[in-house]
Amino acid sequence: MQHYSIAKIEDLFVKIEQEDLLNKEGYAEIMMQGEALLPDLHYAYGTREQIPIQRPIGMPAQSPGIPKSITYPSMTITHIKNAILLPGGIIIAQNKILIDSFASNWDTTYHNFLKKINNTCWGVENASPNKTIQHPVFFCDYQHSNFYGHFMLDSLTRLWGLFYLKNFYNLNNIHIFQTFNNQYIKEYLNLYNINDQEIHTLAEPLLVEDLYVATKSLQIQEYCSPALPLCWNTLKRPTANNHKARLYISRRTQEKRRLQEEDKIEEFFAAHNYIIIYPETLSVSQQIILFSNASHIIGTSGTNMFGIAFSPPDCKIMILASEVFVHYSEFFLRYGYVEKIILLTGKSEAHTNPDYAGNINAPWSIDFEKLKEMSLTFNFL
Repeated sequence: MQHYSIAKIEDLFVKIEQEDLLNKEGYAEIMMQGEALLPDLHYAYGTREQIPIQRPIGMPAQSPGIPKSITYPSMTITHIKNAILLPGGIIIAQNKILIDSFASNWDTTYHNFLKKINNTCWGVENASPNKTIQHPVFFCDYQHSNFYGHFMLDSLTRLWGLFYLKNFYNLNNIHIFQTFNNQYIKEYLNLYNINDQEIHTLAEPLLVEDLYVATKSLQIQEYCSPALPLCWNTLKRPTANNHKARLYISRRTQEKRRLQEEDKIEEFFAAHNYIIIYPETLSVSQQIILFSNASHIIGTSGTNMFGIAFSPPDCKIMILASEVFVHYSEFFLRYGYVEKIILLTGKSEAHTNPDYAGNINAPWSIDFEKLKEMSLTFNFL
């Protein structure tokens, strides 16, 4: 087993000018760090500062609840020569594992494809490449298998960098390697006009002569940046003369964070001309079209609601969430839009049932009368 320590890009590479990005190794700042304004919102049970945000252990300190704005880092693109790519979104450069290989820059305690040796050292079974990739490669891999939401937030949020390289440097012959071959991965990449010949499965260590790594424009539970809309805008599919459908986004077919009596909620909104949607039963294209043409969206928090990234700027959105699982994600995905988001939280069995004590994915329930009241008050009916 080979052992490696972890390093940040800024610790290994020098800052270069944008015009040198194709010819020199280093990182170029494309967008300066700044402050991102988050959408206005109404919380059913208090102020936005009182929203019970679920914070993973180790994440950086944030303002209470959901702040009005959040600081994002500079958006960079790094050109790495002779990098080693490993399955699971692992990058080895200058004999170090880049922190970009992990789901977040603040949590390096866990990785599906690495063995932790100690607090500063990780083990890799095989990091010796037998194959060299000579064409340029854009890094878009990730460590979590079978997680649609993590693919959107951990991988697709880097794609602003790919578009930048293509549009401003004419770097069109650039390829992508993915550890996982889920159908939705191929669907998304094809929708971005990345053809099948440019998408490859990463099954063994590869030596990449020219690897490009862009900063994520959204970091789960930490920040979003002005680069984020660039990742979604090209996929939006508004139809001509559409009547903007009303959607209820359901989790009823899923076991994790099951909303109790959701069939009753579905019946209520169906009676008010809402289309009931189970996103996991639809293709990526079908989801994007539905979300792109919605005037009203109500749904349970989680991956199934991430399609709001494609919804019109004036779309009215109400999020229903378990009190122990309120994330920034949906609010980040609406970055740049002024339409107010409505949030209604519900009681979790994590607080009432010993079998689910401390379980953020425990079943939960919503106050149905409060839901009807909020729907009327904010013109969802």
